[in-house]
Amino acid sequence: MATKKASADKATRRKHAEEVFAALGFFVQGFERVVSSLRGHCTEMVMGFKRGISFDPAFPYAVAMTAHIKISAMIFHHDAITARPLLDLWRALIFENAKAIPNLSENGRKYRRILLRKSLRNFLL
Repeated sequence: MATKKASADKATRRKHAEEVFAALGFFVQGFERVVSSLRGHCTEMVMGFKRGISFDPAFPYAVAMTAHIKISAMIFHHDAITARPLLDLWRALIFENAKAIPNLSENGRKYRRILLRKSLRNFLL
């Protein structure tokens, strides 16, 4: 025969289990959000969005760009790419983009100087 103490312990354990499962559910949801954000950010970096290349849906070739985005995103949605390799890839992409920025800006400065010289020559002639 169950006593009041045993039934109270059972109710306490059940309440505690519900709280633990709720906390675990919140953790899993948050974790999945982080992984999804990493996938999206990696796809954007592979596409070149952080290097001044943008995607405009009004662009005439938007259908082709959408296909290119899907192909680039496919890499990061493979079953083998779990959270840890995805984080490693994201870090590598961040570092490679950071190393490329000075080169891109230096090339941009050179290109601007060349354009300025050409435009001055054309203006003076």
